[in-house]
Amino acid sequence: MVELFIKHICGWESNENGRGVFGKPSAYFGTVEQQGRMTLHLHFLLWIDGAPSPQEIRDKLLSGDSKFEEQLIAYMESCQVGEFQTGTMEELKARIPKFNRKKDKGIHTLFDPEEDIDMCEIPENYIDPTLTLPEAPPHTWCERNDNCQCPSCIDLEMWYERFKGTFDDIVFRSNVHKCFGRKDNADSAIANKSTPRQHLTGKGCINKHGVCTARFPRTLFDATEVDRKTGHISLKKHEPMINNVTPTVSYAFRCNTDTTCLGSGTAVNSTAGYVTDYITKGTLKTHQIFSAMYNVFSNNSDVLSDDSQQLNGARKMILKVVNSLSAKMEIGAPMAALYLLQNPDYYTSHEFQPFYWKNFVNYVNNQWENLRDNAQPQDVDNNTRSPVGIDIVPPDAPEGTAADRYGAGDETVRMGRSGNNFISKASTDDYRYRPIEHEKINLYEWIQCSLRHHEEHPMSDSHLVACDPERRYYVVPNFLGPALPRKDKGDREDYCMAMMTLFAPWRSGLDLKGSECTWQEAFDAHAFTTRQLQLMKNFNVRYECYDARDDFSAAFKKISAGEQSVVLSDDEEGNLAQVKNDAYEWITVMDDIVKEYSLNTGQERAFRIVANHATCIAPEQLLMHLGGMGGTGKSQVIKALVAFFERRKEPYRFVLLAPTGTAAALIGGTTYHSFLGFQTGRVGNNDSMLSTSDVIERMKGVGYVLMDEISMAFMTNLTGG
Repeated sequence: MVELFIKHICGWESNENGRGVFGKPSAYFGTVEQQGRMTLHLHFLLWIDGAPSPQEIRDKLLSGDSKFEEQLIAYMESCQVGEFQTGTMEELKARIPKFNRKKDKGIHTLFDPEEDIDMCEIPENYIDPTLTLPEAPPHTWCERNDNCQCPSCIDLEMWYERFKGTFDDIVFRSNVHKCFGRKDNADSAIANKSTPRQHLTGKGCINKHGVCTARFPRTLFDATEVDRKTGHISLKKHEPMINNVTPTVSYAFRCNTDTTCLGSGTAVNSTAGYVTDYITKGTLKTHQIFSAMYNVFSNNSDVLSDDSQQLNGARKMILKVVNSLSAKMEIGAPMAALYLLQNPDYYTSHEFQPFYWKNFVNYVNNQWENLRDNAQPQDVDNNTRSPVGIDIVPPDAPEGTAADRYGAGDETVRMGRSGNNFISKASTDDYRYRPIEHEKINLYEWIQCSLRHHEEHPMSDSHLVACDPERRYYVVPNFLGPALPRKDKGDREDYCMAMMTLFAPWRSGLDLKGSECTWQEAFDAHAFTTRQLQLMKNFNVRYECYDARDDFSAAFKKISAGEQSVVLSDDEEGNLAQVKNDAYEWITVMDDIVKEYSLNTGQERAFRIVANHATCIAPEQLLMHLGGMGGTGKSQVIKALVAFFERRKEPYRFVLLAPTGTAAALIGGTTYHSFLGFQTGRVGNNDSMLSTSDVIERMKGVGYVLMDEISMAFMTNLTGG
């Protein structure tokens, strides 16, 4: 499915002639991961060939370039629409058939607000498009530009009419927003008669002030407008209760989708930084891995103590370590199946070459430090000339003096074995000993294009070297280690030295500048190519994204504090909410609660079953029994779940019940008789109807009912007998 999306929606072709919905792609990168409910999803970045930067777009719009503005608006309107294609909302509402989709929703079945639909009104051959596969366009078409009436053009026109009708049907069923009140705003809803009814889950978009937090209805525009002062673009929009969508994507996916135009450079950078960090983050931190392994060894030391079965003990210990790490990583069944079926967990158009850049910069820096040390008059006789870049050790120097001079930044030298000989190999050898034919190739291009090794290289007997220029187009150096220095902040000398190391050819660090000039002066004097300057600019985009994200965060805090001086546009406000909404936020909260309440393996498993289920969208009913003898920690699980729902600011979703008042008091709940309206000792239909009405009101928004001491409950209450 992902490969079909890349080929047909994004338009990626191996011959580089493809064109997708958003234009001609130049690169893409996507990664598969699982959510808290263990379902798989894809985060995907797509680069469009020739796309200008947000700042360049803004400059051209403000300069009054009418041709560019016209082309940009045409492109954006071709990518997304804010209205239906075959009529208005009211016209579609009268034309599109409705279905009664009542189904077993557990405790919510009683409160389904959907009205019964007369199935006789539905056309006989009508099929809900959200339950079907998309119809492909005709495979042949005419290339004439006039109003041709050939069979191919007629087939294509008929298909396009069906496309528009199906698109409207899908958007009408999946994308129309409906406002609901919140459970926690019930008091204010009573005072405000215009507040919509509450949703069954208790969740909603209407806050206590009666304002939709999803920012509906949207502002309407008869035509696309450009603000001449700010460069902000307001796209044409005719329907207030739907988001902008891309017709081809909605038609292909058959579900709820939306397309957002980031209207400012700050919003673009902030979102790009967030998404990039999100899709490239590691699953577990190193300290978490070592902590898990340490705990396994500490708690199972007896496994290795049996001398008679040392091999089996080692196997058992490795198995326990793997199980512990698997639990920490929370690899669910769908993700495990993905690996077992040998499906990829990432998709990319380019190859990535690991590049430990700091080793090369350290080598260059160390050579200059050694040169400065050798030039000290107190250490070396004035009549003695030392070879450039070689450390001089006086005859009476104590052992270890030479090694001490290099400090902690010295490069790592790996030892290997070739036959009966041991060889040393530094990470910089490949580049420093490149053939004379590649003398003018800089380090960045060498990482992209090289295929090793030269005759002076320690491994030259078994390896050759080559340089393939075509690799520039599909190989990207993957910078590993510390972050590259910033262009606009920090030590300017460090930045200039790093860029000279990357983009100026050298064999020795002393080749990059003269002893009489600084790195800044050498950097300014070097003639960098246009491509190299663009790469340096790209290196700094990461920091610009982080700065923009910090600006958004600061604005968000000011808004939360009630400062009215901070003004964000509608697009920026929505983008801010998107950036702040981290899908992994609740996994972090779960981890914190597990640690806070010291849950053991069994307790943690029970806690996560409920907590993960609570993060699902429209999940199936959860029926779960948590048993165990007294003192096994069931109450600790209850406390952890209460804390989880409180941190989600949804305490109303989790109800604690017990058969007796004493048991209910111990868990901070109430008796099920009073909560569920069991009118013990009372008779009469009026009391029964009143009780049912109260129960319906109490159960609004409730997602989970936990019954403690279930063995003490009356059978007649549980069975309805």
